[in-house]
Amino acid sequence: MSSLQKKITFRPDDCIQCHGCQMACTMWRNPEAGIHFREIIPVWEPDDTLGFRLKSKSKACLHCQNPFCVSACPSGAIRKRPEDGIVIVEEALCIGCGSCAAACPFQIPQIGKENKMKKCDLCYGQDTTQNGGTPPCVRACPTGALVYEISSL
Repeated sequence: MSSLQKKITFRPDDCIQCHGCQMACTMWRNPEAGIHFREIIPVWEPDDTLGFRLKSKSKACLHCQNPFCVSACPSGAIRKRPEDGIVIVEEALCIGCGSCAAACPFQIPQIGKENKMKKCDLCYGQDTTQNGGTPPCVRACPTGALVYEISSL
């Protein structure tokens, strides 16, 4: 068993809020209306020089080291893959109870129309091999604000 962690790191200072990552994800994954695997959110923050400055927040699954959603799931539908650290949802096992959403401190899990949990899974099971396995959202970012990382644990 490998000890790798795959994840996407967001660098807010590099984000220009073009939303290319959101569009690439939507085009690639075609989620139902209202479901977002990655969302860029504009936030006004205090700034010593300007008074306020527009910053970006990225809302997507962080594939946590010890994900609360996994332990909160009563049906075992959510698991963290030991070989790469990706947190995935087996929709066939999901009962749509929302325990994962309540447990996630980042409010990432969403319950779709079919009463199944939805979230970013780094395009697990999708054919991204033609681009070295890099997810489309990362490839679409013109400024490098999203960085696909594979690290050893």
